[in-house]
Amino acid sequence: MYIAFYLCASYEELFLEYLKYRFGQNLYKKVLYSRSGLILLELEKDSKIIDIIKSKEYDGFIFPYMTFIDLKVLSIPKNKNFDYDPYYKFEKSTLLCDLCNEFLLFIKGKKLDENIFFLFLKINNLEINNLNNNKNKKVSLRLKKFEILIKEFLKKKISRVVKKFVSDFNQLEYNDFYDFRRERVCFLSILSEDRCFYSFYCFYNGQKRMIFDNKSPSRSYLKLEEAFKIFCKKPGTYNIVFDLGASPGGWTYSCFKKGAIVYSIDNGELRSNILRDEIKKGNIFHIKNDAFKFVPDSKDYNYKLSWFLCDIIEKPEKIAKLAMKWITNRWAYFYIINFKIGFSNFENLFLELKKLEFEKNFSEYRFIHLFSDREEITFLGILK
Repeated sequence: MYIAFYLCASYEELFLEYLKYRFGQNLYKKVLYSRSGLILLELEKDSKIIDIIKSKEYDGFIFPYMTFIDLKVLSIPKNKNFDYDPYYKFEKSTLLCDLCNEFLLFIKGKKLDENIFFLFLKINNLEINNLNNNKNKKVSLRLKKFEILIKEFLKKKISRVVKKFVSDFNQLEYNDFYDFRRERVCFLSILSEDRCFYSFYCFYNGQKRMIFDNKSPSRSYLKLEEAFKIFCKKPGTYNIVFDLGASPGGWTYSCFKKGAIVYSIDNGELRSNILRDEIKKGNIFHIKNDAFKFVPDSKDYNYKLSWFLCDIIEKPEKIAKLAMKWITNRWAYFYIINFKIGFSNFENLFLELKKLEFEKNFSEYRFIHLFSDREEITFLGILK
């Protein structure tokens, strides 16, 4: 059995560390490839990972943009004339047609009315062991030549379906908070020197590449816009938003644009003329206070229309303790919190996060590594 993950390049080792923390040593037999945002694993026969992905317990595994399951393998026949060029061997063999015919059989009878993730990748060597020597070297894996050949072959038979092929996950639809648990149709091929791995099943975790607003005082604006997209919720007119650690104001700006009343809690300044003007007008309240000491007057607002936002650079245990205070007192209903993961290993991090008692306190929640996140993970939650 094989499984593949498509994620942010340079986070491969961190994700494998997370899988080891999450499932233990017996999750997979070996790492076949781990570079440039692609991880290909050979699974143990008794690996529980596929069962978890198909269950209601699946949480997206935080880091991947895409997860591809049930990978099958086509062996590339040996040909002495073409041994120097495995890609030429593949093109001149019947494997390209075989791959397309497998897809045609797979989609027969299926109703396909949404975009289909389509990607043909090349990897030069399996079981690469010198990853540390190439840590910062990003290599393009896409083999566009074969993508064109496959599309041309399939256009003759299913032109309507081919029109739905997209190679950017940003073009995939996302309908609700738990949409990452939905199995989708895809067309993934990974060509190595002697094998072609392929999958027609995938799960999309929801990350989006957002467009920056040049009026925003910081690029952290992108993180919150993406979080709202995945949350499938955002603060509306007259919602109350508490932006803890607001400076320089990217998150405050995002919420103000949507018509929310924003309380920006930070001793630092909001670096935007627009925000400073709105403070003077009374549309934004800049409270120069320590975010860890601030206490809202909960009698003045409906907590079910209130948001707790936190993107403070601090140890996870300190942020968890702050969030727990707000949760216990029910000072806010919606929560978006960034936890920095550079301070400790995953085991210590999640020991602290478990103190938030997710099952007890939240009706919906999840962790995710956003497209705009760096060494941090984002928590999204709605109180019960």
